[in-house]
Amino acid sequence: FLDKRCLDLIALFSNTIQEAHNAVGIIIRAKNKQEKKYGRVLIAEDWQEEIEATLRKVYHKIKTDAKIKNVDNYMFGAFCTTFENCLIQL
Repeated sequence: FLDKRCLDLIALFSNTIQEAHNAVGIIIRAKNKQEKKYGRVLIAEDWQEEIEATLRKVYHKIKTDAKIKNVDNYMFGAFCTTFENCLIQL
């Protein structure tokens, strides 16, 4: 589902295996939500650049913006937007 670069990025910003597992779960849930909303299947392997770019933006924002209180919600929202944009482009 996620390529090595994305997994390496998640590992870099995760302090524990549980945090990394949680991040992957958030991405999968966001993808599933948008697929259900649009009634279409998104092949994530075709959108790795977009997924990696979103990961980089999310982790940068989390580290630099003290206003973000719920990291999981922020990440989920960012990936919902990314996957929605991918589905619209299909």
